[in-house]
Amino acid sequence: MASSVSSGNYYVVVALLLLSICISSGLVCSPAKADLIDDVCSLSNDVQYCSETIRTAAGSNTTDLADLGSIVLGLATSKVPATQALIRLLYNDANDPNLRDTLNSCLGSYDDCGKVLKDCHDLLGKKDYVGLGHRLGDAQDGPDGCDQSFSDFQPALPEPGELKQASSNLQVLIATVGVIATKLDGGGIH
Repeated sequence: MASSVSSGNYYVVVALLLLSICISSGLVCSPAKADLIDDVCSLSNDVQYCSETIRTAAGSNTTDLADLGSIVLGLATSKVPATQALIRLLYNDANDPNLRDTLNSCLGSYDDCGKVLKDCHDLLGKKDYVGLGHRLGDAQDGPDGCDQSFSDFQPALPEPGELKQASSNLQVLIATVGVIATKLDGGGIH
């Protein structure tokens, strides 16, 4: 009687065969190192945006976590003036004085965020990952505060969709630098 191996069992048999070859030949068989960007972005609230944005940045194929942190911090920093330009356009197009006041408040929030992100570059360079984490929380106040200013207004003002998306994108990048700072401070990926 011929023995048969079902297709599901076939893969198990092949895996066991490969494992036994590795062990008997003295080779160290380990899975390939996971992609650093995937590792970091997997903790994001927008994995796709995080991954796609970082992968388009020059040098993002690095295997050094600190270098990746610098790249992502640079991406976040570049989003601030771009979002401020958007806010100015929305402000110039707005007729409602309440909307104009709210947008003006957003400009101030983003101005503060830009200043804090500059501090973050220094902290990353000094390898002060705890301080970096704290300052990133302050940087997050910029887009968070802008978003909040729309809902705080009574009655709540609808936040323009493109501004809401720009704020969300910056929040993802700042949070990603926070993940990297935590990892650099001993939280996992090296």
